[in-house]
Amino acid sequence: PQPSPPQKTPDPTVATANPQPVEPPPALVGHLQINVNATDANIRLDGQPVGTASPGNPLNLEGLQLGPHRIEVEAAGYQPLRQPIQVEAQQWTQLAIQLKPVITTGELIIRSNVSGDTVYIDGKAVGPTGKTPHRLAAGEHTVRVEKPGYESWEQSAQIKAGEQQTLRVELQPKSGELAISVDPAGATVRIDGQSVGGAGTYKLRAGTHRVRIEKTGYKPYETQATVTPGQQETLRAQLAANRQPYEPEMVALPGGSFEMGSPSSEEGRDDDEQQHRVSVSRFKLAKTEVTQAQWQAVMGNNPSSFKGCATCPVEQVSWQDVQSYISKLNQRTGKRYRLPTEAEWEYACRGGRAGERYCGGDNVDRLAWYGNNSGDKTHPVGQKQPNGFGLYDMSGNVWEWTCSEYDQGYGGGEQRCVRQNSDAKRSIRGGSWFNKPRWVRSANRHGFRPSVRDFNLGFRLAQD
Repeated sequence: PQPSPPQKTPDPTVATANPQPVEPPPALVGHLQINVNATDANIRLDGQPVGTASPGNPLNLEGLQLGPHRIEVEAAGYQPLRQPIQVEAQQWTQLAIQLKPVITTGELIIRSNVSGDTVYIDGKAVGPTGKTPHRLAAGEHTVRVEKPGYESWEQSAQIKAGEQQTLRVELQPKSGELAISVDPAGATVRIDGQSVGGAGTYKLRAGTHRVRIEKTGYKPYETQATVTPGQQETLRAQLAANRQPYEPEMVALPGGSFEMGSPSSEEGRDDDEQQHRVSVSRFKLAKTEVTQAQWQAVMGNNPSSFKGCATCPVEQVSWQDVQSYISKLNQRTGKRYRLPTEAEWEYACRGGRAGERYCGGDNVDRLAWYGNNSGDKTHPVGQKQPNGFGLYDMSGNVWEWTCSEYDQGYGGGEQRCVRQNSDAKRSIRGGSWFNKPRWVRSANRHGFRPSVRDFNLGFRLAQD
């Protein structure tokens, strides 16, 4: 067989009739990793769904065409996001998407004109008004503000998502009435420092108020009055006169009805103490018996048997002497003093308490200077225990003149003053330092002619 021909080495400079195919270069692409802060976020690229992503579980997109793209991300409860991106060749582009939550709440600040109030939103207490905002769901809410002593305030508030608004509340105080009466008349009334006029009825906010009442010649009267919403409170002011040392300190007594006299079962009673019901109008009575010093200052003399005791009760004064004293005292002071009626005297003696044997109770030694404890003399006024009205020595120390005619049968004279020129006996009451206990009883009574003077006979003053 013939040998094969030798192979020729191809000349690279000479084109061959059938060249070998050449592999084209790979296309240029990029990659994208998308991280999202929301769970199960749906992602579109250039309008086409490409998958989902969650925190910690990004969406990886490979082989993307280079250049600009448009990405859209949506998730429940979040605002959708649309933004352009740029894909770079042969690179991973990392994209961190922060979706913003859908805002469904707003803020409400509630301010008021008072402190210490309570705010209720949709019926729930949320604290006081102030600068701290309340975060609320968008929509309509009911706001109520309350404070004791003030009218409650209520209004609807429309909350807009993502917005803050302020609600200003004006609480109005609840009101009541305060009726003020003053004795004597003609005084000036101030409430919480403001002059409001004279006695009368005033509409005031509920709560406590300062009341000051003034009148020339009298001590100012100050107190606190509490006004209750929807009600009328009453304040009765009794002004105390700016008195000179020779003037008595007067006690205002309310009017009322009582059983005058003593029951038949009372030990030591007399036949002139028939028990019967009597009414008296309000009046004033001196806290103590007129003293020797007070008499001396007005009359210029001291008729007493027990001299040397300026604060002991004056005695050795007749009913007629007392009328002269009262006339001079009234002229000097411009006031109208008098003696009490016999009914007024016993009413005052009993101090608003029924059934007491002596003026202020049943313990005579605590209440009275009488024969067993006086040492046979008068004593300074006001040392014993007062009775229920704050009056001293109504039992014992000295007998006290009244302005009433003594009527053994209680025919009505005990409730009025006798004529000054009458020579009829005047009722005397209270007993004295000289007497046994039965004579200082509340119901015990006696009668003297108006000219009689005695070392155990004095008086105390009254006023209408």
